Amino acid sequence: MEKFLILFFILTLSCSLTEPCSLVIKNNSQYEINVILTNSSTEEVNIAENKGEIVYTAPGEVKINVFIEELKYQKKYTMQISAFEKKKFEFSLN
Repeated sequence: MEKFLILFFILTLSCSLTEPCSLVIKNNSQYEINVILTNSSTEEVNIAENKGEIVYTAPGEVKINVFIEELKYQKKYTMQISAFEKKKFEFSLN
């Protein structure tokens, strides 16, 4: 059992070190936004007006869906993120 736990820990650590990517999402609008990110998994975050959020994701294509409930606004974006890359996505509603 101990060998299994050690092997599990090593595999978990090696996978997380091989593909860490971060995406900073900045909300420059005057509304709270709901963001759904789809990559190897799906993550949902709410970002207050003029705030930001750091999201960790796997490399590859990231689909970003932005919703503003108050306005019934929805827009879809797509980004490509490489391994170890840090990208910034800024949302502004003009």
